[in-house]
Amino acid sequence: MIKFTPQTKISEILQTYPGSEVTLIQNGMRCTRCHMAQFESLEQGLQGHGMDLKKIKKIMRKINKNYENYQKNIKKFGLSLTPEAKMILDEIIKKRNKGKDYLRIKMIDEGQYEIDFQESKKEGDLEIILQKISFILEKNLLDKIKGIEIDYLKTDQREGFVITKG
Repeated sequence: MIKFTPQTKISEILQTYPGSEVTLIQNGMRCTRCHMAQFESLEQGLQGHGMDLKKIKKIMRKINKNYENYQKNIKKFGLSLTPEAKMILDEIIKKRNKGKDYLRIKMIDEGQYEIDFQESKKEGDLEIILQKISFILEKNLLDKIKGIEIDYLKTDQREGFVITKG
């Protein structure tokens, strides 16, 4: 399995594991798609944003842990859920207090997905239980969702679920 290091180029990390962008943005690196990402290592980019080696190593461990989790879940379920997204979904489900809740995964456009709560399944829906959360989708979407990761992003500029496909 790939392990990213502080010397790995930012662009290589993002290309291999698109979900890493959320971790970088949450840690103050909002310019993940700038032209320097092609040339700079993660260490160089984070140092350029005023981070010390201790913080860089912490971010690196988080990216590697999330990537390992992503790989395992993709292999087993076809999709993945980050710890941040799991925590927020658990809170929402608890507040809803509706008994059995499903999260419907919908494709709104090629490569663009959304999730929404539903209280029941439709005939022919496929159910995937991931980390004790029931996801449902139309069977014809199974191949199209393979490789998506659901994450949660919270910054000064925005907050919400982010769905990326690796």
